[in-house]
Amino acid sequence: MLNQDEPQFTTVKEILSFISQSNDTPTQVSQHQETETYNYGFRALDEKAGNLKKQEITSIVVKPGNGKTALLLSLVNNLALKQSLKVALFSPERSSTKVVQRLIESQVGISAKKVLQGDVQEKDKERVDAFLKSLSSSDILIDDSQTLTDEDFVQKCTYLKEQCGINIILIDRIELYDRYINDDVVSEENLANTMQKLKQLAVDLNIPIVIFSQMANAYTINKGIRPDISNVSNYVADNSDNIMVVYRPDMTETGGKSILEVILVKKQSQSTNEVANLLFIDSLDQVADL
Repeated sequence: MLNQDEPQFTTVKEILSFISQSNDTPTQVSQHQETETYNYGFRALDEKAGNLKKQEITSIVVKPGNGKTALLLSLVNNLALKQSLKVALFSPERSSTKVVQRLIESQVGISAKKVLQGDVQEKDKERVDAFLKSLSSSDILIDDSQTLTDEDFVQKCTYLKEQCGINIILIDRIELYDRYINDDVVSEENLANTMQKLKQLAVDLNIPIVIFSQMANAYTINKGIRPDISNVSNYVADNSDNIMVVYRPDMTETGGKSILEVILVKKQSQSTNEVANLLFIDSLDQVADL
């Protein structure tokens, strides 16, 4: 049990136990052998971007409505379920329960309410049960606090590493913390300070940190124009080792396919312009390999 002075996180197992009518005992968490790098879990992205490396900040910049949540949850699935990594997610945008429900729906294509009530067709039961078993044995910790100071980040991330043995931290999305604190006015100075603290934390804790960020000037981008480093806010550009800009051609081009482009504009502190094409599955709100 945590004492009152220790940071509070919600585990996926706790959420499933709370929202499910099942009394099944969660399976034992699988163990991951420690390595220096981790895969994104998408073939094209791993090939173009390389692996997620310890002590590095990777920022993923997305225009609203262009697949940010789908990419985030697919990445969580790849890291925590497929690679058995201990993953921490800071999610001020949606509650921990909503995160788990969206994760279930994106992976099985069925309402989370039906899944957790056992209201699943016979043909889907084996597939759904296999996913729930994998999810219940995963090691995902979620913090859905809407207000966190830089000191809170330091305390919580340090606790996650030292007490929970976390492998990787994801933050969705960095601007929301400043918005909640400053009445919807984003302060680039405050965010730059936060990014600097997180960059130092990645080094001090020897872990990779993945940060989702809203695209700068997102609503002024002309149709059919692919975003680039100019659409990345300075506080992100200056404090990230790797930067990816997400673009969905089918959102702006007539007849576009369900392709999600991940444009790598910064790789290990060097400018680049490589593209990894992934598949966006609209019906599931999921990102997968082509």
